Amino acid sequence: YEVVCRLPGISTLSEGKRLVASDFACSVLAATLSLPFNHAFSWAACTPELERMSYARRGMAMVQWLIGTYREQGVRLLARDVGLRINYTAFLFTGYRFVERTLVDLSHDA
Repeated sequence: YEVVCRLPGISTLSEGKRLVASDFACSVLAATLSLPFNHAFSWAACTPELERMSYARRGMAMVQWLIGTYREQGVRLLARDVGLRINYTAFLFTGYRFVERTLVDLSHDA
């Protein structure tokens, strides 16, 4: 919240809008950072040959798959995947937090 409040122009927004902007910024960051883990899990869940590998070999196979996929498919695929992940997770979590905050405020007013 403090980082978002330091951005130019944010001080002109109401407290509620600053909170939503902060929630959205945090959700975008979380979506971006969790992308490789989500992709690795999805790939691993559909790759039965990993069952016969040690945990260290599984981890190496996942890293090789991630690097190979984005090296082969290019930055456009990475940008698309990050954009899609931000689109559904950031808006979902920001919206959830907005509704939660509103309901908590309403409960205090009651």
